[in-house]
Amino acid sequence: MIPAAPLGWVVLPGQHCVLYHPPEGRGAGEVRYHERLYPARRPRDLFLEATRLDPSLRPLSPPEALVTEEGEFAFLLSLAGDGPIWRRHLGTVFCDEFSTLLDVIVRDPLRADEMERLCRRLLLGTSLGLGLRRRRYRYLPPAGWQGLPMGLTTTWYPPEYPRDLTHLCVYPASPVPDPPEAAFQAALEEEQGRGLRVQGCRGPEPFLSSTGLRGHLWHVDGRHRHGKRFFRKMCIYRQGPYLYTLRLDTLSAERLAEHEAVFVAVARSVSALPTPPAAALGTERSAVALWAD
Repeated sequence: MIPAAPLGWVVLPGQHCVLYHPPEGRGAGEVRYHERLYPARRPRDLFLEATRLDPSLRPLSPPEALVTEEGEFAFLLSLAGDGPIWRRHLGTVFCDEFSTLLDVIVRDPLRADEMERLCRRLLLGTSLGLGLRRRRYRYLPPAGWQGLPMGLTTTWYPPEYPRDLTHLCVYPASPVPDPPEAAFQAALEEEQGRGLRVQGCRGPEPFLSSTGLRGHLWHVDGRHRHGKRFFRKMCIYRQGPYLYTLRLDTLSAERLAEHEAVFVAVARSVSALPTPPAAALGTERSAVALWAD
């Protein structure tokens, strides 16, 4: 939900959406909000879809990356028009399974600054109540590799797969209390229960991402139950309530150094999930007041 409309504005609830407009009518401008659009779409694709019927609109700048008061990823794009629409501001909160869409249309140039401020307030104040949970995070994928998502985990395969039996897993950030060492040991013991024979284990080695995340690396050398030699490299970061885990598995001894370099580059690019900015507590009504007394 988004914060309540300004005092005196007209509120028109719809199915999975709500519309606000000033007291003088929609001729001055309006706000449209769609709560959940499935599946989640990249902000750029969502903005293109929202503006495809009005090609006269032109972006004033690239989309701006923001963080909501709940710590969710948000993006804002402002556009200018030459027709009845003077300005249009598109905002989205980008979640793991869905996106929201905030569409602020300005038809009265005298209201341009007011409507832009309103858009930012509504976007940053969007409340989805998703809380602490397993979440995807930002990183740079390995160039040329193919990524296959499964739930919140993405597994990356090299171009020569399956001739090159290698994969790189990026797991979602998990809100667990375990230290990285305990998480690594639990993962290793699970594999040993499936028949992995560990012949060598090195780590933990301190590791720092390019964004300042502090974590550790482990190197495992062993054999699967079918006898093939197996190499694993694992990186685990701890930041706030979250563990960030990445893992490289390969049977390719001759390309081990090459794949390890790819893995280190991906692991070093990880960015921590956003922290909600400090916000003063207020008494402003939420848009839920439209449906509940």
